[in-house]
Amino acid sequence: MLILFLSLRFYFLSNDELLEILSKTKEPERIQPHLRKCFDGISRLLFNSDHEIEAMISNENEIVKFRERIVPAKSKGMVELWMSEVDDAMKDALVHLTFMAIQEWKDHPNLQYFEFFPGQCILCACFINFTKAGTTTIETGSKWNVSTIYTKSLCTLSLTCYSQL
Repeated sequence: MLILFLSLRFYFLSNDELLEILSKTKEPERIQPHLRKCFDGISRLLFNSDHEIEAMISNENEIVKFRERIVPAKSKGMVELWMSEVDDAMKDALVHLTFMAIQEWKDHPNLQYFEFFPGQCILCACFINFTKAGTTTIETGSKWNVSTIYTKSLCTLSLTCYSQL
């Protein structure tokens, strides 16, 4: 499994970049320039003073905190191990935040909602709730409600895009 992870994440790196990463295994902060090629959507990782990874930062400067800190020192110089942990933490954080965004959805999400959740999670919650509302409307036979649902979802999507600027 680890070999598969290595081949997938390091596939887009040149030989020189791969050698540079493997030569700096004791200094995880110095691998930051190569993260964009290894993880689509991650621009940087946020390290604390103890050299633990606390969060990921997107290309749009959105900060998504991991649910658990990653300690690269535990991998004893094996960069592929802590990068695998980053991969798992990224998925875990986004699944958790998306679930929370869906649960906290209201008819009119307020500005705090948009500031708390990452844009990707908000969009997913919007689509899921639009589908739920559309299904309910069709099942109950209320034709006028579809345009109202569409308008609310469109406004939410517009606010999401606007808040990302």
